[in-house]
Amino acid sequence: QKILSHLANIDNNLALLKQQISDEEGISSLLYLERLNLNFQSTAKEAFALLQPGQKGVTGIYIQKIDSLKKMNEFLKVNVQELITIELNYYKQLKTELDRQTAQTGFITLLSVII
Repeated sequence: QKILSHLANIDNNLALLKQQISDEEGISSLLYLERLNLNFQSTAKEAFALLQPGQKGVTGIYIQKIDSLKKMNEFLKVNVQELITIELNYYKQLKTELDRQTAQTGFITLLSVII
């Protein structure tokens, strides 16, 4: 139950990010991350289903699912870091452009005061 709650929390966080990200590269990265997350959640649910009472002879399959989940988890971490890097670069470029526009506006204002 606790794990399902964490999975739902991840979905909520991805939905929040989807509302905040506006650059094309960030959106593309987020969509990929969402697909990875869906695959992770599907595999996790399959693994947990194998733990239900009455399941026999599924230990090998369960171990394979857990190994897959570990690999997917590492891949998810890498992709989250990539998304963060993409967004930081986007906002750095945005800040640089805003700083340039602010400097131009200040210069024009100064010229208009002098004239």
